[in-house]
Amino acid sequence: MNTASRMESSGTAGKIQITRETFDLIKDEFTCEPRGKVMVKGKGELETWYLVGLRPGPPTPGASPA
Repeated sequence: MNTASRMESSGTAGKIQITRETFDLIKDEFTCEPRGKVMVKGKGELETWYLVGLRPGPPTPGASPA
């Protein structure tokens, strides 16, 4: 079973939960709220965040318009 599936089973309804790896990739363009560490079966304890939304500001160079 993959990490996303395991994370979903330990998540909160209506919220998007992400791992440190994803947080590090998107933190400059998205606002995230720390959730803390969560025990994930087969993965151990993972540091997690909730994805809140896009950060306000100018568009990122090279990004395609919405």
